Amino acid sequence: MNKALANAIGQCLSEEQGYSVSAELKLENGRLKPDIGVTGPGGELICLELTWRTTGTAVDGEIAKRQNTLSAGHIQKYLLEKIMEYVKEYRL
Repeated sequence: MNKALANAIGQCLSEEQGYSVSAELKLENGRLKPDIGVTGPGGELICLELTWRTTGTAVDGEIAKRQNTLSAGHIQKYLLEKIMEYVKEYRL
């Protein structure tokens, strides 16, 4: 899914204008690997971190019943973990 969305974003942003879009590309000299990285004309990197959530509801023939990860607690935990990865990497 990350690659498909990166491709769509890449089609919206022009290489002629100096944009580059990549999916799951490990950043230089670091451990971070953002879901999607958008490099702007001046070299500024914008990292997009996506998350997919489920209500836990089963869909016959498609999705088995799973844990509800759409709750505020699950989302808050995920965001905090992602933010901490960036804080550690950039020594903020």
